[in-house]
Amino acid sequence: MRFHTAKILIVDDADVIVRFLSVALPRAGHDCAFARSGPEGIEAGGRMEQIDLLIVDHSVFPSGRAIAESIRRSHPDMPVLHISGYPLPQMNPASITPGASFLQKPFSVEQLTEAVAAALNGKRADHAD
Repeated sequence: MRFHTAKILIVDDADVIVRFLSVALPRAGHDCAFARSGPEGIEAGGRMEQIDLLIVDHSVFPSGRAIAESIRRSHPDMPVLHISGYPLPQMNPASITPGASFLQKPFSVEQLTEAVAAALNGKRADHAD
């Protein structure tokens, strides 16, 4: 399934997730940039002219929310999709970016593309199995 092409910044330090996303999202028609740490993600977000969606691992230092809030200073309308191996009910609600979507690892290509499409269309998606 293809959705409109989006410029997506992904901040995750897990090799397996980066490899998965680097295949799945371009196949869905999206253009992706990757950062392997929080500081690298914040720097990339400051350099990029357009970010249609930020996908950020909840646990990347300093935190997924801190990374998103920093990047939103230059991209205030950017939607955020938090990904994490921790289930949403076990997470501190204050650690999630307000209005962000959530996708629990591991996830399928179908779950990923649905969550990305929902976030790009301004709908909150919370997929936690």
